Amino acid sequence: MTAETGEIAKTIGIEIVSGVQVITCTVGDVVQADITGGWRPASITNITGNLANGFGVALETGTSATSNIRVAIGNTYVYAVSGTGDTVPWQLVGPGVSGEEGQTLALTMATMTATAVIQVFARVAGRYMGHEGEEDAPTAATTAEVVIIRLGL
Repeated sequence: MTAETGEIAKTIGIEIVSGVQVITCTVGDVVQADITGGWRPASITNITGNLANGFGVALETGTSATSNIRVAIGNTYVYAVSGTGDTVPWQLVGPGVSGEEGQTLALTMATMTATAVIQVFARVAGRYMGHEGEEDAPTAATTAEVVIIRLGL
């Protein structure tokens, strides 16, 4: 089997919700619920919703800007598209510039203020777990690869 973005990577502990999208989402996009509870692509440049709502991954592409879509949330393992640059196994990841898994979030706790730590963790979509079939020895991902992320912290 070849993994595709927006597919579930593990069949244990799956959490899926359904809701209206307020901006068209594409399967595999990292998405975020906005202040109305509607889903939108979560771009590092358009995180305008309630950060407490967290992130998910769109499991289908909406047919219109107000159609319902299914979204994987919680601790679900899901396939998504890696963003720009290298991402090493277990690294925290957040939304990129266009809905992909995107930005890696490197933390140096000793030099960060409490506010900076909160801002970084408010952007965590999940943790990079590897490529398909790499459960025992995951390797780094490069730009635009299909990868497994575990949603949540």
